[in-house]
Amino acid sequence: MDSSDKVLITVRIIKSFEYRTCRNMVIPVDIKTTTIDQLKQQCQDLINSDSKFKPFRTVKFDTLKIYTQ
Repeated sequence: MDSSDKVLITVRIIKSFEYRTCRNMVIPVDIKTTTIDQLKQQCQDLINSDSKFKPFRTVKFDTLKIYTQ
């Protein structure tokens, strides 16, 4: 794996659209080998381990929206 395979992805974690409760998460990802399920699991692991995401631990996240340029 060379350095071009590793990218930083910004994931917006949204708890409530109505109250605009969201937080951004930046995670490094190997784009050639990481699957969507692995990406979702990485996000969930970070939510469960990082204290700044504590309010988001009670929410079940089931959707990813991917933006590309």
